[in-house]
Amino acid sequence: MSSVSTQKIEAAMKKDVSWVMGALKQFSENRCAAMAASIAFYSAFSLAPTLVMVIAVAGWVFGPEAARGQLFHQVNGLIGNNAAANV
Repeated sequence: MSSVSTQKIEAAMKKDVSWVMGALKQFSENRCAAMAASIAFYSAFSLAPTLVMVIAVAGWVFGPEAARGQLFHQVNGLIGNNAAANV
């Protein structure tokens, strides 16, 4: 009886390992790491222009000083005074 359960366990393990190996193979073939790096790169460089547009639109609605003050407050909460002043 233990040999039957051992065989079932081995078959299940082989199935799981083959699934993981297939996923890793596809991950490598599709260049997922390079694509993720490119998304991070472009996101980092698109942040500043997006921030300028958000401040402009918020400035029209709430006034430029209110928009800048709220942005400073939000960034200050995330990264501190000096970095918020630089942003």
